[in-house]
Amino acid sequence: MDIQSSSISAHVHGSFLDRQIHRTNRNLLLVSLILIVAVVGYAAIERRYLYNFFAGPFQVSGPQLVTIQQPGSQSRYFVQVKGDDSSDTGLQEVERESEGGTVKRETVKAKYSILLLNKHLLIVKSGPNESGTVYTGELSELPSDVRSNIVTPLIKEHPTANQAFLPFMLDTTGFRDEGYIGLTLGIPAFALAAWLIAKVMRRRADLSTHPVVERACIYGNLADVAQQFDIELQGNTTKIGRATITQSWVFLPSRFGLSICRIPDLIWAYKKSNQALHQFHSRRKVLRCNHVRPLRQAPADAGPPEKDRRPAGPARRASSLGRVRLQ
Repeated sequence: MDIQSSSISAHVHGSFLDRQIHRTNRNLLLVSLILIVAVVGYAAIERRYLYNFFAGPFQVSGPQLVTIQQPGSQSRYFVQVKGDDSSDTGLQEVERESEGGTVKRETVKAKYSILLLNKHLLIVKSGPNESGTVYTGELSELPSDVRSNIVTPLIKEHPTANQAFLPFMLDTTGFRDEGYIGLTLGIPAFALAAWLIAKVMRRRADLSTHPVVERACIYGNLADVAQQFDIELQGNTTKIGRATITQSWVFLPSRFGLSICRIPDLIWAYKKSNQALHQFHSRRKVLRCNHVRPLRQAPADAGPPEKDRRPAGPARRASSLGRVRLQ
C-alpha cells in the first residue's frame, strides 16, 4: 500500500468506507458480547448444577436421605448412595422410533429398581445393565407415572408401605452429559469471543489490515477510491436486495465485510435458489412394565423369617430387604 497505516483514518474519515469499517467492527464486537453473555448467563443460571458437576458426587447415608423432603432445594444433589440390598421392579423406560406411524425399533434406555436403606426404600432409575447396591446419580422428583406403576399398586395392597418409600428418586442416567455438552460449546464460544475482540483491536490499531481497506486498495490510492465511492453514492443508485449499484460500482455489504466490484469487471450475475427435501422421523419414550413383583411387609411382631428350605435352582429368585421381602 502507498499510504501509511497511521494516515489511513484521516483519509477515510467520514466517508462511506469509514462507515463500513466501523459497521463491521461493531458487528464483530456484538457477536463477541453475545457469546460472552450467553456463556456467563448459562453459568449463572446453572451454577447449582455446575457446582455439583465439578464438586460431586457427594457421599450420603440413609439417615441423611430420610431428612430430605424437596431434592430441588438441596445444594448438593449429585450423590452416591450405598444401600443394603436392591431389587429390579421390572419397569423399564423404552424409546420407540417410528416412521409413518409404524414402530421401527425399540430400545431400552433405563430400568427402575428399589434400593433398601435400612427401613426405607429408594426408587432408582439406572441404565439397563446397571446393578448392585451402590448408585451414583442426582436426586430428583418422582414422576407421577413411575409412582403409579411402582408405589401405588403396593400401597393398595399394603397401606403402610407408603411410609417406607422416600418421596423422591435417584436418577443415575447421564447427570454429567449436560455439563460435557456445555463445556464443549462454552469453552470454544468464549475462546471465539476473545479471538474476535483481539481481531477488532488489531484492526483498530492498524487499519491497513482491515478487509474493507484491503479490498478498496485493489482499485488504487485509498483516498482517491474513497472519494470516488462517495461521489457515485451521492448520484443515482439502484438497490437490488442488499446490493447497491452505482454508475461504475457494485457494493454488497455483509455482516462482517464489504464486497466491491467495478462494473466493467463484472462478467455476469444470477439468482440462486435451493430446494430441500425433508423426511420426518419421530422418537418417544414410554414406560413398559415387564413384570412387577409386589412387596409384602412382614408383621411387626414376627420374628426372623424362617429359613427357606426349597432347593436352590436357576428358576428360584429370593431377595430379602430387611423386614420387607420381595415375593
